[in-house]
Amino acid sequence: MPRSGHSCIGVLDEDAVWAFARDCLRRLVEHGCLSLTWPEEYGGHGLSKLHQVVLMEELSLAGVPFRLPQTPSA
Repeated sequence: MPRSGHSCIGVLDEDAVWAFARDCLRRLVEHGCLSLTWPEEYGGHGLSKLHQVVLMEELSLAGVPFRLPQTPSA
């Protein structure tokens, strides 16, 4: 993904968009990025909300999707 903050996801077909978003979500889960503020006894990292905000800002700047794409309404 380009560092400029612009996403290239618009050039992918629908199947590729879903595959890309699922892969990004899977990687975030694998690296524990979605449980930063959870208590350690529940599998989290026990970090502050500030840590979560900084991570989300950095991921956003990198163009990482935070949720699966929406299906177009008919």
